[in-house]
Amino acid sequence: NAARAVDGASVLPGTIAGLVTDAEDGSAIAGATVTDGTRTTTTDGAGQYTIDDVPPGSYEILGSKEGYESSSLTVTVLEGNTAIADLPLTRIIVPGTITGTVTDAEDGSAIAGATVSDGTRTTTTDASGEYIFADVPPGTYEVTASKSGYESSSLTVTVLEGNTAVADLPLTRIIVP
Repeated sequence: NAARAVDGASVLPGTIAGLVTDAEDGSAIAGATVTDGTRTTTTDGAGQYTIDDVPPGSYEILGSKEGYESSSLTVTVLEGNTAIADLPLTRIIVPGTITGTVTDAEDGSAIAGATVSDGTRTTTTDASGEYIFADVPPGTYEVTASKSGYESSSLTVTVLEGNTAVADLPLTRIIVP
């Protein structure tokens, strides 16, 4: 260990160590970058890191990895000691899209003005029978289309992160005898 002389006294550096985890499930994050502002290291396969030869003092420890929001924590390194800085990182969720066309089940023609809902959002189809829900969080949705004079129709779709799910919905005319 490198000892430094300050006013004739020997000062032992300390260490900063910790674990970088996923804030949601607590799993270790390998390959995250951790810095104290001067020294930088990368977490190992178990999400652990160590920054050696840190002079005593206060440091803002910053953890980051692509796909996650950065996280920081202030620690105080004491002479010859190890300061622990565990950093939970929150995943950046990339929303997806649900899109589709509402058509007449009999002749395939577009149905303008149909109401479409995914259980959270509601919109109306355009002149081409098309609709779109943007910024949809990943998950499974039951998409339902309805219009006066037609039976409603539903389809379950799964929106994956950053992807588009397609729910084309044919509506059957209600025949009044």
